[in-house]
Parts: sequence; C-alpha cells; structure tokens
Amino acid sequence: LEANSRSVLMTGDQNYKKLYDYVISPSLPKLPMIMVLPHHGGKAGDFDNKNWGTVNMDEIVISYHESNSYGHPLKSNQDTAEILLSPRPVLSTNDSGDKNFNI
Repeated sequence: LEANSRSVLMTGDQNYKKLYDYVISPSLPKLPMIMVLPHHGGKAGDFDNKNWGTVNMDEIVISYHESNSYGHPLKSNQDTAEILLSPRPVLSTNDSGDKNFNI
C-alpha cells in the first residue's frame, strides 16, 4: 500500500524472500515503509538485512502476544528488525494493544 507519506507492507504469513523478490525488489518503494513482520516474527524464511537493508524502513511492527506457544517472535528476526531500524526501536503489540500510524 502506498499512501501520501509512507508505504505499508502488510505481510500476513508470507515468506521474506518471496515478499522481497516479488513485491519489493521489482520497484523499491519511494516512500518510507512501515512493515508488519510476517508470521508474528516467526518462521517465514530468512529475514536478511542484505536485501531488506535496501528498503527505507520507517517502522517495523511485530504483532504477537507474550503467552503464545510458538515462541514468536524468533530472536533472529527481532535482531534483524532492530538492525534495520537502528537506533529507533522496533514496535510490538504484545500486551500493549493497537499501533496507529498516519500515512
């Protein structure tokens, strides 16, 4: 989704490589991107900062609940998200409700 001031990638349970190869890389978003990590930050392939570092990330959101039985988010995915946004924090919805953005 491209809006007035930002783009938004709502990923669902898609794979990082497929999202990058088929959605992002053919035409890099011109606007800063808000990305919701796929699969609640869990198993969705390799989330590498080599490819994703080419995207102007404005915000990364991980939507999960602390008591989930799947171990979401994976530490490696959270670490990559933190590298991509550094020094800004990665946002999460764990026990804190909704996140709203003006786009």
